[in-house]
This record gives sequence, C-alpha cells and structure tokens, in this order.
Amino acid sequence: MISVEEELIDAVTATFHHLRTGKVPPSLPMPKDLPDNELR
Repeated sequence: MISVEEELIDAVTATFHHLRTGKVPPSLPMPKDLPDNELR
C-alpha cells in the first residue's frame, strides 16, 4: 500500500467534485518527492 498525504487526497476529491458539478477545477500541486510515473 502506498502512503499518500491526506491533504493531497482532499485536493483530488475537491477536483473531482468541481468536475462533476461542471466547474473548472484548480490545478493540483504535485509534491516533488513523488516518483516520476503516471501519478506525476
């Protein structure tokens, strides 16, 4: 299981909420320590 900061999960959840309600979501800040893969 990967560990992800709770704040990042909250930001992703808020982004999906914006998308579902037809609003433009803000960009998500990606932590520098994430590996360079599909999440980054």
